[in-house]
Amino acid sequence: MAREKSGVKSRKHADVSPKKKAPKLTAKQSSFVRYLTQTSSAREAALLAGYSPNNPDQSAYQAFKGIVRKFPDLMDELGISVSALIQKHLLPLLNATTVRFAQHEGEFTDYVELEDNRTRLEALDMALRMHCAYPSKDQIAKEANALRVLVVDVPRPKPPVIEAESSASRPNDPGSNGKTAQE
Repeated sequence: MAREKSGVKSRKHADVSPKKKAPKLTAKQSSFVRYLTQTSSAREAALLAGYSPNNPDQSAYQAFKGIVRKFPDLMDELGISVSALIQKHLLPLLNATTVRFAQHEGEFTDYVELEDNRTRLEALDMALRMHCAYPSKDQIAKEANALRVLVVDVPRPKPPVIEAESSASRPNDPGSNGKTAQE
């Protein structure tokens, strides 16, 4: 009896892929992170963690690079994914409020709930940075080197012409002492 292969997986094996586990830090990487928080340099941390003393700066760089590669998966495993951070922390900040209290003679007399615009602005700034919505330093530098037009030797507008008036019609003439001819 020959079995037909239709290309369709049986229900037993369909969509039964093992869940991808986040890569764990090695013992040296864990030690490196622990010592990094206790020492003043990555070089010291690498030496204390057991990395090669031949070039500890390079060892520290490579250890840090390996940790950074694993970091997103570690964060996801801990439930701190980007979407979770946005849902749990960033979105509520966009609706942040603050309470202001009024006092009289040391006692609270009233309060008002106001929009916390500073927190909202910082949350919005954070969201925009996460989306790379701001121009990069390279883009800013390119725009700074763009063509600039300077207008030089622009003639000034001519002042308005004031017709000469007789001293009789100018009551505030310094020579007349504020008196007119009719006085």
